[in-house]
Amino acid sequence: MTREEEKKFDTVVEYSVATEAELYLVKYIVPGSWTEIIDDVIYARTGYHSFEQWAEEEGLYMAD
Repeated sequence: MTREEEKKFDTVVEYSVATEAELYLVKYIVPGSWTEIIDDVIYARTGYHSFEQWAEEEGLYMAD
């Protein structure tokens, strides 16, 4: 997992979109990168098509 993916993962967990266990479960069932997995979970739980769209709509900002 890249640093950017770690930040996205942590943000999704922090804002209760999904738990760590749920994210890991999806990762091991569905092929793809962490970015794709996170985007899929975001879509399934919120209807937004990507992490970036969700973060923008919710007023979240990813700090470097």
